[in-house]
Amino acid sequence: MLWFLLAARMATAYPLTSTALFEATAQTHWAEAAQCWKGSARRKPIAVQRKALIRGILSACDRFYPGDEAAPYRFLALAISESNGVPIVVDTDREHTRGPFCGGVDEARETCKVYRIECPRARWEVVEWLMERPDWAALVAVGTVYRADVRQRFDPIRGMLAYKMGDRGLVECEMTLSKSGKPLTEARTWRHFVSIYEWLRCLRDHLLVAGPFPWCACVPRDFP
Repeated sequence: MLWFLLAARMATAYPLTSTALFEATAQTHWAEAAQCWKGSARRKPIAVQRKALIRGILSACDRFYPGDEAAPYRFLALAISESNGVPIVVDTDREHTRGPFCGGVDEARETCKVYRIECPRARWEVVEWLMERPDWAALVAVGTVYRADVRQRFDPIRGMLAYKMGDRGLVECEMTLSKSGKPLTEARTWRHFVSIYEWLRCLRDHLLVAGPFPWCACVPRDFP
């Protein structure tokens, strides 16, 4: 709560730039979510990781989504939905991912190749960069989503879900939902992502007006 109060006081003194507002929103999330989300976000990145992640998201969005003011919030929501911004390791039958965005090594390499992003050669080094360089992990994640957007003809729902589920998982999900007449927006993965995005936008809007508001007031009613 201390971060929010400081940011609110700053906002009353002078208008926040879009960069400062995004950083304040991100920091407010990490300050509040541990209690407001019933313990599901107790783990959070340390201060240096948070700064690098924020910096990386902003830089990557400037490169791949220039002029899109909502893009940083979408990709912060992506990181939060995957790991709350914490570098993690996921090894399952269908997923082998690393870092705050749960990126795959092969996907990272392909994105770096397509967009000429610096990338180490050895597999273990790619893993190390995904785990220890949040700014690089953000650049690769945003670039990978952009590749998915291209494949999905810039359908923002399908592009994001293709990143989170993989192309095969997206097709399977869509087929399952279609059997019961439901649209893709009813996918649990998408609803979870949107709920986090709404939470961030609510925090941002409260920071803009700089007024006090009840603790946890931004938690969406249908938060999973």
